[in-house]
Amino acid sequence: MRLREEVRKAFPIKSYKHAFRVKDYGSFLEASRKYRDRRSMMDIVGMRIVPKKALFFPDAIRRMEDVFRGRIDFRLNTFAYTDLEIKKVLGRYSLYHHAIHYYFSLGDFYIEIQMKTPAIDQWSMLHHDTLYKRKVMITAQEKRAIMAFGRISNIVDYHRMLEG
Repeated sequence: MRLREEVRKAFPIKSYKHAFRVKDYGSFLEASRKYRDRRSMMDIVGMRIVPKKALFFPDAIRRMEDVFRGRIDFRLNTFAYTDLEIKKVLGRYSLYHHAIHYYFSLGDFYIEIQMKTPAIDQWSMLHHDTLYKRKVMITAQEKRAIMAFGRISNIVDYHRMLEG
């Protein structure tokens, strides 16, 4: 896959962790029944890019948008710093977000490339298996702890960016 190789070249493994997956056939069939328009299936093919240090994250965003300018169909930002708790702790506001999803057209489908900070990447894998897909059953107390870990992860990575 050409895009995959281009991403690997732009984000060398010395400084970035990569992950790649194609949705399995059963999940694809389930999604195709759920969404009549194939363009609504946003994660048939996906990649994840995670800088090995949080302070590389702002540069990674700039690099993604420079290298792939004109080819990105759209992007979605999550974990924005609008949370009052984070503003209070940091004492200032930043336009950086800790998870950005880029979408590239692949005919009838999209390729999704996620960019996350190291701590948010760890939290999102834990969240995915326990709260989203429910592969692992957890208690209400564990759920609260996982959500608190997500909030703390944002703060920790953000501080690391400022220190860089």
